[in-house]
Amino acid sequence: MDIRYNKNKFFKRFMKVLSTRPNTWWVEKLNIAPSLIPARWKKGHLPSLQHFIDICETDGISADWLLFNMGKQNLNEQKTNFDYEEKDKAYEAILRLKHINKQLLQENQKLKDILNEMFKTYISTPDGRELLEIINAKKK
Repeated sequence: MDIRYNKNKFFKRFMKVLSTRPNTWWVEKLNIAPSLIPARWKKGHLPSLQHFIDICETDGISADWLLFNMGKQNLNEQKTNFDYEEKDKAYEAILRLKHINKQLLQENQKLKDILNEMFKTYISTPDGRELLEIINAKKK
């Protein structure tokens, strides 16, 4: 089973869940601003992690189904015994996401370091010193 996250497919399942109840029900049960559902979620913005968890818990929705289309939509329809192969694949996917996140953080730091060095080099030029004087004058 392919358990990769697909934002478009997630969004379709998410809209299916939201459409099962009136907006006022979600607003009351999740204690959210009335504009959040139509203004943000229905325009393609993803819910926060806390809202995602609250939606699943409030309406008995399976997080596995909503995120990865694994298993049944409703928790009460789920099997009581776990499919350990699917669970292992999901765990491996989480580990891959953590690794990707770590790589992105490292690349982000490298970019910051490069930009910092470029800034230091530029400030040491006559044009850079002139720009720095202009910036400092505006601060006063």
